[in-house]
Amino acid sequence: MTAQEQKSIYTFEEYLELEKNTGERWEYYFGEVFAMAGGSKRHNRLVGKMRRILEDKTEPKNCQVFSENIKLELSSGKQYVYPDVMLTCHPQDLEDETESIIRHPSIVVEVLSETTEAYDQGGKKLAYFRLESLLYYVLVWQATTTVEVFEKQAGSRNDSSRNDSSQSNSSWSYRNYSSKEEQIEFPLLDFSILVGDLYQ
Repeated sequence: MTAQEQKSIYTFEEYLELEKNTGERWEYYFGEVFAMAGGSKRHNRLVGKMRRILEDKTEPKNCQVFSENIKLELSSGKQYVYPDVMLTCHPQDLEDETESIIRHPSIVVEVLSETTEAYDQGGKKLAYFRLESLLYYVLVWQATTTVEVFEKQAGSRNDSSRNDSSQSNSSWSYRNYSSKEEQIEFPLLDFSILVGDLYQ
């Protein structure tokens, strides 16, 4: 029996212990745990490429980029997920190199797969939108040259960097990029990415 079969509800402390004992990644949702499935080679390449591009674009801005093995806190002690790529410029996220949790991302990227597509475009997206710090949510398609970008609108941003699990009142704009000649714009962070560099 797996650890998940042996126990149906975990405290947050038990969840952390489960990850430590199994050496595996588990998402945590209000006591329930869900094992993270492995990805394809194409998925892995896109994650790696996006991470390197973001690092090159934002390192001078005193930001850091994390992927896959670093979890994101969506609600303190209640909900934790593993985005494919995250960028944070928040001092609290950067001050402790031993920490394995990000709480104030500016960008979250998910590379879509058949098993996660509905979740990434639905419930998980809504949870991400509640993060006060989040400026961009990016969906990268594997099967086609397609990148979707959700940008938080200036009038709805909050200067507070705290996580808030309450329903977000933020409004988001949407852009779709499908040509390798297009530039993916991130004006709130003052950089852009050529689609073709991601899909080489």
